[in-house]
Amino acid sequence: MQATTNYAPINGAEFYYDVTGAGHPLVLVHSLLFDSSQWDEMVPTLAEHFKVVRYDSRGFGRTKAEDLKVSDRDDLLALIDYLGLDRIYVLGLSVGGEIALDFALYHSERVDALIMAGGGPVGWVETEPAASMEEEYRRAALAGDYDRAIEVFSQIWVNGTGAATPEVRQRAKTAMEGYTWGHYKLAAAERAAREAAAANGEAAEEPAAEEPTGPSYEERVAALNMPVLFLTGERDQPGVLASNEASAQLVPNAEVAVIPSAAHIIPLEEPAEFARVIIEFLERRGVQDDR
Repeated sequence: MQATTNYAPINGAEFYYDVTGAGHPLVLVHSLLFDSSQWDEMVPTLAEHFKVVRYDSRGFGRTKAEDLKVSDRDDLLALIDYLGLDRIYVLGLSVGGEIALDFALYHSERVDALIMAGGGPVGWVETEPAASMEEEYRRAALAGDYDRAIEVFSQIWVNGTGAATPEVRQRAKTAMEGYTWGHYKLAAAERAAREAAAANGEAAEEPAAEEPTGPSYEERVAALNMPVLFLTGERDQPGVLASNEASAQLVPNAEVAVIPSAAHIIPLEEPAEFARVIIEFLERRGVQDDR
């Protein structure tokens, strides 16, 4: 099935995207350090049922963006508006799931179903040794030691529970080596500026404290009014599994699915089963096919 590829000039950037298939729109949001090629094996199957839209987030893959501080939620809204999509299904993996959730919280009127893979929004408890390895990853990334950052990230999220095959590990490594590390370069530069200011006796300007208003985060999550699927691999990190279960208890309209033999990077590990679970959920809980 042929994909239509192009660039969307939105929010001061050029977003790479492609569209495959027909039917109700399903937008895919990739995880940290990867890009939209993460979904390669799944797209042909998904496109037999939906209009599949995938894109490279700001700072990743083929998207061209100098300003990395724009909200990912705002970018996603601008993209679907540019493509003339009214209501969508949205599926995100890991950090992509956080983007998808954030979009659903602020724009529920545009979301017919939400799928968060690789972690729910509440109940996350990071356990050792993953917690210390996450800190090591961040230190390496901010220091510009990207080879080490990729190695540590892979130990946690690709190889962590021994589920990944050599082919998956190599594919993940190749994808991550294509990342520009722009977000971490920006964070490192901002930290260096703060440290320089402090060394010169200049007080850093503190943001004004905001008084809490409206519902809490947990209350907002619990009020999600669309079908929600929290999905994970059975060999993912314990914190991810616990978060999925806790999230499903909080959201009334939610389900949990666990994919055997998969860990965190499910589209590379078990793409056929991942696609099957997504299709079954959306055809059972989503809107009627409008093809």
